[in-house]
Amino acid sequence: NITSLAELEEFNSTLEDFEALDEWEQEEVFAILEFETMNLWEALDRQKRGCFLFHSGIENEYDLGEYYVTEVGCWEIPEYIRSYIDYEAYGKEIAYDGMFTAYGYIQWA
Repeated sequence: NITSLAELEEFNSTLEDFEALDEWEQEEVFAILEFETMNLWEALDRQKRGCFLFHSGIENEYDLGEYYVTEVGCWEIPEYIRSYIDYEAYGKEIAYDGMFTAYGYIQWA
């Protein structure tokens, strides 16, 4: 609810800041809003300060586990062994402090 000209100007400024972000950054802001209860200005501020780790397109525990094993490179695992890894079980183990959103996986940094 905007009740003054100053609030309207602040709202417009916040929207301009949001629109200046690239697509990935906008998805991160949407994920932040889904993860925590806050307004757009607060979400933009936390996104700029790097308060969250966001992984776009990670939809479930399997995706998260596979991402950490294959992309993050926590371990050197030969390609021929990767088909034996239970990515979903590993993803469940590491997903405890985050949330799957419509935009990807997010957690506090």
